[in-house]
Amino acid sequence: MFDRAQFDEVVKHLPSADVAVYLRTLVATCLALAPALRMVQTARADAALSETAHRLAAHAGGLGFTTIVQAARNLELAANTGAPDLATRAAELANAITSAMPTIQRELDRFGG
Repeated sequence: MFDRAQFDEVVKHLPSADVAVYLRTLVATCLALAPALRMVQTARADAALSETAHRLAAHAGGLGFTTIVQAARNLELAANTGAPDLATRAAELANAITSAMPTIQRELDRFGG
């Protein structure tokens, strides 16, 4: 889910160049996390996966990408606690990213990215 009202409220206070930087950072974080998400097979996770999920939740949350936020938080929690559903949580985040990427790209194009 994309919270358009939240996105518009945030970006109306920022120069277009800054919005483009934030969106590019979000894309880069998603792309950096993608290989790790595909490789998660067990409940064993390293700190880097948890930290990247945390960063992704922060970037996505500020821009209204609520589905990514929730999935990233769930993955972070699973990684930190050694939950047995880590692979499921990773797949959920991968799906959330895939679903949001067209919107992210559309907004990036709109702001000169």
